[in-house]
Amino acid sequence: IDFTDAKHTLAASWPWLKHGRSEWIVVRDAPIWRSCNSSVDVLACGVTRKTYHVVNDLSLEHGVTYYFCVKIVEIVGAHGIETKLRDSVICGDGVTVDRTPPVPGEVFLGLGPHGSSYQIFTDTLVVRWRGFTDVEEMANVHSGIKEYSVALGTAPGQRDTADYVNVGSATHWIFTGLSLQNGKTYYATVIAVDHVQRRVTVSSNGVTVDTTPPVQGQIEVVDGETGYITGDLKLKWTKFEDKESGIASYQWCIGSVAGYDDAVPCTHTTASNFESSGHNRLYPGHAYYVTIKAFNNAGLQTAKTSHAFVFDDSSPTSGLVLDSEPDTDYDWDYQKRLDTLVCQWRHFGDPQSGVRHYSVAFGSEIGTDDVVAFHDLGLLTNYTIRHVALWPGRPYYCTVVACNQADLCTTVTSDGVIADNSPPVTGLVHDGLGDEDIQYQGQNDVVGSKWFGFYDPHSSIARYEWCVGTAPEIDDIVPWTNTFTEQMAVKTELNTLPSARRIYASVRAYNKAGLSSVSSSDGFVVDTTPPVIHTPPFFNTTNRSLKPNSQYSRSIVQASWKFNDSESPIIRHTVVVTTTVRVASAADPVVLGNEWQTSISQPNITLSDGEQYYVSVTACNAADLCVHDISRQTLLVDGSPPLTGSISDHIKWRTNGSQTVIKLRWKGFVDPHSGVYKYIISIGATYSGNQYTPSYVHANHSGGRESEQSMSVTIQHHLRAGDRLYVSLWAVNGVDLRSSQ
Repeated sequence: IDFTDAKHTLAASWPWLKHGRSEWIVVRDAPIWRSCNSSVDVLACGVTRKTYHVVNDLSLEHGVTYYFCVKIVEIVGAHGIETKLRDSVICGDGVTVDRTPPVPGEVFLGLGPHGSSYQIFTDTLVVRWRGFTDVEEMANVHSGIKEYSVALGTAPGQRDTADYVNVGSATHWIFTGLSLQNGKTYYATVIAVDHVQRRVTVSSNGVTVDTTPPVQGQIEVVDGETGYITGDLKLKWTKFEDKESGIASYQWCIGSVAGYDDAVPCTHTTASNFESSGHNRLYPGHAYYVTIKAFNNAGLQTAKTSHAFVFDDSSPTSGLVLDSEPDTDYDWDYQKRLDTLVCQWRHFGDPQSGVRHYSVAFGSEIGTDDVVAFHDLGLLTNYTIRHVALWPGRPYYCTVVACNQADLCTTVTSDGVIADNSPPVTGLVHDGLGDEDIQYQGQNDVVGSKWFGFYDPHSSIARYEWCVGTAPEIDDIVPWTNTFTEQMAVKTELNTLPSARRIYASVRAYNKAGLSSVSSSDGFVVDTTPPVIHTPPFFNTTNRSLKPNSQYSRSIVQASWKFNDSESPIIRHTVVVTTTVRVASAADPVVLGNEWQTSISQPNITLSDGEQYYVSVTACNAADLCVHDISRQTLLVDGSPPLTGSISDHIKWRTNGSQTVIKLRWKGFVDPHSGVYKYIISIGATYSGNQYTPSYVHANHSGGRESEQSMSVTIQHHLRAGDRLYVSLWAVNGVDLRSSQ
């Protein structure tokens, strides 16, 4: 034998040695001869003439192999003791102690190498097992398992489906001809028996028979309830069921035809949903189908295809939102009503899925709905809301949200409308193009106006219209003309404007809501003739001047004139003093109003001795027509006295009673500017005295400029020899200035 479950006894026989004597030992682990008691591996030893021996009282260990070895001491044969086999050692092949059942292995039921949990067949079951071991294998035996038996049942260890079959040392078995029931679970039980008849029983996993595919569920294209999705593809599938084997996995794919996967190839997954944003094989505007294949654990499948959906990853194209009524082709920036808002829109579109609906709101800022909340208007393209309270001058905006079938939306807001129900505030209209308003005009073929101060606090000024007529707001001279936003206008090449009649300019200002107001000028009169000279300009000189048109002052001049105008008043005189006609100016021009005379003094004028001066005056009327005239006489200026001459020492006199006649001679008294006009003489008893000529004596200059002058003066005094007389003489020039004595 090769195995034993004994604890204390071993036996061996060697029948081929019938006559003789031999030594025996029981050794463990290896069949090697050892001397008795020479090693701990020798459990027992002895000598015998028998061909067998039984050893008791051993302490055999489980799993250890023990060997009987015999050493021939002598053999007695037919011819006596033979020695050729002496000392030969023969050992048995050993016996292994086995006191335990086999080590359980694994049992697999089903077609897979490791079995399976489900199968679709009802007449066959495949059983495999492995890993059963026993201690005998340590003794170089091929297998420690002697034989296997296998059975089938509806529970572990049961054999109600197929009774045990002894399959020897085989490690698999196929049961055929079975009648397995759908939905029922079966188990295989294997009994492994070792060489000492100890056994172990192991059951397999359960295998459920499933002959039906999964029940179809539902497919949801998330956010695609309307048949359209955006760029992110989200799939969910639910209610796919299999009561027998359960759902093992799914396949999902997308195709342009139901059941096809030409857009997105089928992909395996164990999840019940999918989400991705990178499917570049889906083209906007095309219809696609999702196919879900559900696989049960038995390998059967069910396919379900979704409804068609269109991939649309773009919102509608922006359109145009107008603040105006539906029958209006342009946008309103301003409106007159304070209780109504209107809006229309056009040109929204979506080539992939089309526009599904519009939502509209009004707000006081772009994109808001604080005036009128958003309303869903379906596919209407205009909206009017009444009975709202609007503030003048405040903008209101219409916001339109266009959504396509994929619920992607585009928002567009109008540029706003301002409500204004009041006309502009009027300004001032000036006649003429200058900085000041004119009352008269000198041209009769042109008319011009300027205006300012028009404003509108709510919608501002949009444009102006201008006209000219013989009364305010009448356009019988220049018809109403659009000047846009210009605040001045002029019209030339007119027929003769009426004279001696007031002409008015009128301006109509329109605000951007279309309301207007009018303002007119105070009018002007056409005067085409300049002033008329009544009295030419002349200098006013003092009465002291002996020479006409002369004066001694170098710091002031006075001039007078007179001009007349019967059609428009004279409003300006320009006075200029020059040394010669229109050459050198002695003073800056003096501009006066309608005065007829003026005085010009330092520092505005600088006069020189001996110069001749003219005065010119330009008179302009209110129509800005002017006339110019210059003085006929010049003004001589002499601010210096005559030069002092000398009195001749050869004075002659003669007495006549109580009187004396004195003959005086003098010369050298000259004046280079206004000349010497006369002399003043006094005679006295003291220096500069005039005791003898209390009234002074006057004598006119005669002869040439440097001619010697003489005069006989009678005094009331009888001169005697030895009397001292003092004679004083002054020369007086043309401006009545005296020389020194």
